[in-house]
Amino acid sequence: MLRKNGTEKMHVDMKTRSMTSGCLERSVSWWFNLDVGNNINSSLNSLPLHPDVAHLEWLLGHWESKTLGQGTYPTIKSFHYHEQANFTHCGQPLLDYAFYAFHGDTGRPLHREVGFLRPRAGTDQIALIGAQNTGLSIVEEGEVRGKEITLTSHSVSRITFGKEPRVVKTKRILSLDQDGKLRQCFSMATSNQEMRPHLEITYCRLSQMLSRVTEKWDMVL
Repeated sequence: MLRKNGTEKMHVDMKTRSMTSGCLERSVSWWFNLDVGNNINSSLNSLPLHPDVAHLEWLLGHWESKTLGQGTYPTIKSFHYHEQANFTHCGQPLLDYAFYAFHGDTGRPLHREVGFLRPRAGTDQIALIGAQNTGLSIVEEGEVRGKEITLTSHSVSRITFGKEPRVVKTKRILSLDQDGKLRQCFSMATSNQEMRPHLEITYCRLSQMLSRVTEKWDMVL
């Protein structure tokens, strides 16, 4: 299948899907959905970007890892992974985000996280409200400095039957480098480990949402 923008060619059979793009080459299992970000973007491109999130426009779009990300922690075996990152908006004063990670060798689904980035109007403050398939629900707060966001957990909740050791604190940095690549560094502390680096990955943008900033906004959230 050749996409309309001509940037990706995909060959699909019952078991595997091979994708070649200017950003990444790999073979992954058939369930790896590379259309998620583009489908979302297509339906929202016509909406104006709320002025309260205009300074976050650099995040908008569909991103994928160019090289394998690295996962480490004292209590687990180190691993490598691919990841999609989608940042979209629906005209409200916040961004929707989603991260979908897959094992670097097998393509097996790993961590998944969805949520919102909500800035405090007129300030550098920002909050992340997220839910993970590991059973965690996290509220992180921090600051936006240019094209870098630093967040530290304000609260971490989990399901009652979650595995030990439990996550008790998180920290992450999202930043855009001079080459236009997005980087995410995620650290965490657990019930038996102090704050340590856990995940680090770099993404390149495959598509970007078109947005318009409106000065007059009737909707109040």
